Amino acid sequence: MPLESVSPVLRDITSFNPFVLCEKLVREVVIFNSSVSSLWVDLGLVFCYALILFLIILIIESFMHQHLVNKIFHHHHKQREADKLEKKEV
Repeated sequence: MPLESVSPVLRDITSFNPFVLCEKLVREVVIFNSSVSSLWVDLGLVFCYALILFLIILIIESFMHQHLVNKIFHHHHKQREADKLEKKEV
Protein backbone atom coordinates (compact mmCIF):
# COMPACT_ATOMS: atom_id res chain seq x y z
CA MET A 1 0.00 0.00 0.00
CA PRO A 2 1.48 3.40 -0.90
CA LEU A 3 2.33 5.54 2.11
CA GLU A 4 0.67 8.53 0.52
CA SER A 5 -2.75 6.88 0.81
CA VAL A 6 -2.67 6.24 4.57
CA SER A 7 -3.37 8.63 7.42
CA PRO A 8 -0.59 11.03 8.47
CA VAL A 9 -0.20 9.33 11.87
CA LEU A 10 0.22 5.90 10.30
CA ARG A 11 2.57 7.37 7.69
CA ASP A 12 4.79 8.76 10.46
CA ILE A 13 4.87 5.39 12.20
CA THR A 14 5.63 3.42 9.03
CA SER A 15 8.40 5.82 8.07
CA PHE A 16 10.54 4.10 10.73
CA ASN A 17 10.08 0.68 9.11
CA PRO A 18 13.54 -0.61 8.03
CA PHE A 19 12.24 -1.58 4.58
CA VAL A 20 10.77 1.88 4.03
CA LEU A 21 13.99 3.51 5.24
CA CYS A 22 16.15 1.42 2.89
CA GLU A 23 13.79 2.04 -0.02
CA LYS A 24 13.96 5.78 0.67
CA LEU A 25 17.77 5.68 0.84
CA VAL A 26 18.06 3.83 -2.47
CA ARG A 27 15.56 6.16 -4.13
CA GLU A 28 17.39 9.25 -2.88
CA VAL A 29 20.80 8.02 -4.05
CA VAL A 30 19.78 6.45 -7.38
CA ILE A 31 16.99 8.68 -8.64
CA PHE A 32 17.74 12.04 -7.06
CA ASN A 33 21.55 11.66 -6.95
CA SER A 34 21.66 12.78 -3.34
CA SER A 35 24.99 12.59 -1.61
CA VAL A 36 25.44 10.01 1.10
CA SER A 37 26.41 12.74 3.54
CA SER A 38 22.87 14.13 3.43
CA LEU A 39 21.42 10.76 4.43
CA TRP A 40 23.40 10.10 7.63
CA VAL A 41 20.34 10.08 9.90
CA ASP A 42 18.55 7.41 7.89
CA LEU A 43 21.75 5.38 7.47
CA GLY A 44 22.32 5.57 11.23
CA LEU A 45 18.78 4.38 11.88
CA VAL A 46 19.20 1.41 9.52
CA PHE A 47 22.53 0.58 11.18
CA CYS A 48 20.85 0.70 14.62
CA TYR A 49 18.10 -1.65 13.41
CA ALA A 50 20.75 -4.06 12.10
CA LEU A 51 22.72 -3.89 15.36
CA ILE A 52 19.63 -4.49 17.51
CA LEU A 53 18.55 -7.41 15.32
CA PHE A 54 22.06 -8.87 15.50
CA LEU A 55 22.06 -8.65 19.30
CA ILE A 56 18.62 -10.27 19.55
CA ILE A 57 19.74 -13.13 17.30
CA LEU A 58 22.96 -13.51 19.32
CA ILE A 59 21.05 -13.71 22.61
CA ILE A 60 18.53 -16.22 21.25
CA GLU A 61 21.31 -18.35 19.75
CA SER A 62 23.19 -18.27 23.06
CA PHE A 63 20.16 -19.48 25.02
CA MET A 64 19.36 -22.17 22.47
CA HIS A 65 22.98 -23.39 22.41
CA GLN A 66 23.09 -23.54 26.21
CA HIS A 67 19.81 -25.49 26.29
CA LEU A 68 21.04 -27.90 23.62
CA VAL A 69 24.37 -28.50 25.40
CA ASN A 70 22.60 -29.17 28.70
CA LYS A 71 20.18 -31.55 27.02
CA ILE A 72 22.98 -33.47 25.29
CA PHE A 73 25.08 -33.60 28.48
CA HIS A 74 22.12 -34.83 30.52
CA HIS A 75 21.34 -37.51 27.91
CA HIS A 76 25.02 -38.56 27.74
CA HIS A 77 25.23 -38.77 31.54
CA LYS A 78 22.11 -40.96 31.72
CA GLN A 79 23.48 -43.21 28.96
CA ARG A 80 26.80 -43.66 30.81
CA GLU A 81 24.94 -44.60 33.98
CA ALA A 82 22.91 -47.17 32.04
CA ASP A 83 26.08 -48.59 30.50
CA LYS A 84 27.67 -48.94 33.93
CA LEU A 85 24.61 -50.81 35.22
CA GLU A 86 24.72 -53.19 32.23
CA LYS A 87 28.40 -53.97 32.82
CA LYS A 88 27.75 -54.76 36.49
CA GLU A 89 24.93 -57.14 35.59
CA VAL A 90 27.02 -59.08 33.07
